[in-house]
Amino acid sequence: MLLMPDMEDYLKQHDLVYEVAPCEWSSGIPLGNGDMGAVIWGDGNPLKITLDKYDVWELRTASPKDPNYNYAGLRSLIERGEYEKARRMFWVDLRRDGMIYPTRLPLPRVELSFNVPIKGFAARLSLYHAIATGRLDADGGSVEWRAFTHSGRNLLVLELLYNGGVRIDELRVRYDHLEESTKKVLERWGYEDPIYDGDGVYEWLVQPLPAGGGFAVVWRRIKLERSDLIFISILSFNDSDNPVESACGIIDDAVKMGLERIIEDHVDFWRGFWNKSFLSIPDSKIENLFYVEMYKLACCSMGKYPCSLQGVWTNDGRLPPWSGDYHLDMNVEETYWPIYASNHLDMGIPLYERFWRNLPRFKRMCREFFGFEGAWSRCEMALDGTPIYGYHTANFWPGNGAWLSHLYWLHWLYSRDKKFLRERAYPFMKAFMQTYLNLLELGDDGYYHLPLSTSPEWGEDMPEAWGSDTTCDLSLIRWLAMSLLEAVDVLGLDDPDASRWRDVLNRLADYPCDEGGLQIFKGQPLTHSHRHHSHLMPIHPLGLLNVEGSEEDRDLIERSIRTWILRGVGEWTGWSFPWASLIASRVRMGNMAWHMLKEYFHLIKPNTFHVNGDYRRFGLSIYNYEPMTLEAGFCAAAAVLEMLIQSWGGCIRVFPALPDLWKDAYFHMLRAEGAFLVTAKMENGEVEFVLVQSEAGEPCVLLNPFRGDAILTDLESGKTIVLRGEKIRFDTVKGGRYLLTSSERPLEGSPSYLIFERADSETNFFGVKRYPRF
Repeated sequence: MLLMPDMEDYLKQHDLVYEVAPCEWSSGIPLGNGDMGAVIWGDGNPLKITLDKYDVWELRTASPKDPNYNYAGLRSLIERGEYEKARRMFWVDLRRDGMIYPTRLPLPRVELSFNVPIKGFAARLSLYHAIATGRLDADGGSVEWRAFTHSGRNLLVLELLYNGGVRIDELRVRYDHLEESTKKVLERWGYEDPIYDGDGVYEWLVQPLPAGGGFAVVWRRIKLERSDLIFISILSFNDSDNPVESACGIIDDAVKMGLERIIEDHVDFWRGFWNKSFLSIPDSKIENLFYVEMYKLACCSMGKYPCSLQGVWTNDGRLPPWSGDYHLDMNVEETYWPIYASNHLDMGIPLYERFWRNLPRFKRMCREFFGFEGAWSRCEMALDGTPIYGYHTANFWPGNGAWLSHLYWLHWLYSRDKKFLRERAYPFMKAFMQTYLNLLELGDDGYYHLPLSTSPEWGEDMPEAWGSDTTCDLSLIRWLAMSLLEAVDVLGLDDPDASRWRDVLNRLADYPCDEGGLQIFKGQPLTHSHRHHSHLMPIHPLGLLNVEGSEEDRDLIERSIRTWILRGVGEWTGWSFPWASLIASRVRMGNMAWHMLKEYFHLIKPNTFHVNGDYRRFGLSIYNYEPMTLEAGFCAAAAVLEMLIQSWGGCIRVFPALPDLWKDAYFHMLRAEGAFLVTAKMENGEVEFVLVQSEAGEPCVLLNPFRGDAILTDLESGKTIVLRGEKIRFDTVKGGRYLLTSSERPLEGSPSYLIFERADSETNFFGVKRYPRF
């Protein structure tokens, strides 16, 4: 059976192709390895490479001094209506102009200047190889170049081949590209100029940080008769006590290996990455976006650190928007949603391990702020959990850590790794549930209520942000109670808290709702366009309300979706659209799911960088700014997967939310809950086959995708049985492979993959073009 094409050849149609130079950083060519990143841009006069590294942070922060800076103080102010005083105490006084705050820091820029003016630029980013190639044209010659950030070493390699008289005139690695406003902030914070030095073979820049630590950029240029090789390594004092010496060693090793061997070593990771799964859909532009986003996610999460707002591509020359931090009220969650169904569970390991190491801080913060045991994670934080004082509403929200813990639970559901459940997911979830247990109050009606909370970004930091019984919190509490009870059953634990979880589950207040469906919180309906869909969390991502539930549930969903659509998209930002697509897929509105992805293209740069605002003014949003963050693109990849496969609630659904336009589609080795790898093909609107591979040997439940009965063939034994009903169930063994076909449309020959023949006009949508492609 041939179930996927040669990915090296297939992905060429999705490469980023630059017909003209990317003259702004936000449209450049992104390279990365989960620790070190680079963006190549500029027209060659000079050619610019903006560097980045995950662990280069300013970590100093304000410390609240007011003795009433705690939950009791906040609640008292809100209940008395002293909103402005709360705003000052819990936010403004901790983020006044001139105060030091945690933020990722901009790194130096590499600039290559040539001895003659460059007049032409063309480039291509090969997704399969993660290597950029290009050509610079000048009078009397040209430069052909290729560049990559090594997948397993902190090493950027750039090769330049010269035709004619063109040569590098100057190679600069400097900080003078910083904007004046950024320079002034860093000077005020005590930053000194970097130290430049060299030994005749290597040159380096060392940037010490005022609070200790720092990083080094080391480079070596090897001049040959008609070419140049440039090696650049970035290490911090977190990596080595002597980052200069260690970086020189990385470059030394690469030089000894030789260019072709180091390239093969680099590509080995990417070859394995692209062979994990495959999909083919009739919408070439959305398919192109999917593969670019998966490339970017690997660039930003293949190493030892989780992906932050900008990943390994912090803004050129300035402090990044929102500190380039970790936002837990949506951004981190959207970032990691695609790793599960795409069969890239390993991309989540840096996230789980980093925040597991931060859990003691979260527990300490809970004791200090709430005065009880549990865990509390602010919305905005640095890599190590250091708090960042943004909107006090979003940062107070007790759901930040609970929502983060949902990603741990998803890893268990998709992997069935009991060790991970026992040692990571269960204790992480339990800590945040403990906080909710201490916040809930039993009302006169006999139900548990949440007296004070806020729904992410509703009302920003204004008085209308506050309420009780927020839908998002009630859904997180309900999910935590259900999941923790499931976990103790799976693990065979006798947890004394289990009785409390059952009690809360039985007596938790219902979601606040009215004729318009789910409310934001008790008494607060969705009254206007709102970018954050947190009141719909029971639908997605938690799946507590679904279209396969009761008639009452379906009616509530219908009313909620109708009101949501009625309020419109005017106050949405870019990341709202792919999340809306996911929600639409969950309620089987395939046309809406597709449409929301199509609208998303209006909020990205030519290289797919998401910039939040409707910067070209298509009339989608009142926000026209351009701050780059990555989560929306990753969420778009998750939305594509959600149209093709869903497995919430222990049941696999293939092609559950396709638009009317898609009559043919195919995917290979997408992952489902229960640790199943699923391959399925649809032609002319009919599912031809479904192939299920079982990693854990658990029973498999599948929503019957055929018009009639299903024929199940055990590919190991050759035995076949007939399965009937709306949901079909069959036992599996670990490592078993099972083929399902229709009794009414027998499969002719062996299962095979499906791809679409495409004209040049339907390929390579991304990269800067002479004329815009979207």
